[in-house]
Amino acid sequence: MATTAAKRRPSKRREIGDAVSYAIGHVTRIQILALLNEGVRTQMEIARELGLTQSIVQHHIAELLRSNSIEEVNSRPVRNLVEHRYRALKKGEYSVEEYRQMDEETRKATIGLTLQNSIAEHLAAFAAEKMRGDDPNVVLFWDWFNVDEEGCAEVTAELEASWRRLQEIEARSMDRRTRSKEEAQSVVVSSIGHPRVRPARGTSSIGSLIEEQG
Repeated sequence: MATTAAKRRPSKRREIGDAVSYAIGHVTRIQILALLNEGVRTQMEIARELGLTQSIVQHHIAELLRSNSIEEVNSRPVRNLVEHRYRALKKGEYSVEEYRQMDEETRKATIGLTLQNSIAEHLAAFAAEKMRGDDPNVVLFWDWFNVDEEGCAEVTAELEASWRRLQEIEARSMDRRTRSKEEAQSVVVSSIGHPRVRPARGTSSIGSLIEEQG
């Protein structure tokens, strides 16, 4: 059975901030986003892989399209229906130079989609209990750091260098798996650095520790 197209609503599209909040505000949309991060799917494939009815999937697909959170790749006639295929709007990596060359509107959309897709992956894994307390490979770090202008540049350079090292780890792992035939494990890593909404107010964890030791 072919899937029908998600109905396009004529109402005004959500602004990027509201769109991101909406996209990750429901467990079904989170699951759909995580699935479409992998690649192109039809509504029928999404429903089957997530164990949902097509009517539920159709509703959420329509809303995600309205928010520009996903995109329709193409469509084709199947029997007496039209089958539509969808994918996530994303690119997993943007260099500092690529980001600087974007215009303001593109930057805002890029930030929103990066947050949407990375948070969806984390929340989907959390809901599926893939982030277990007994797993030694689950890593949780977050904080803010109070630094000067030079320190800001150093943080940016460190995050970029760390990302390159992760890519090298994956390349070495692929080489080993070619020989061992070991099945790959997908490990989600997000690396995001930005000014805090309340800059220099309060003390970061490391700052508090330094104050205590001082």
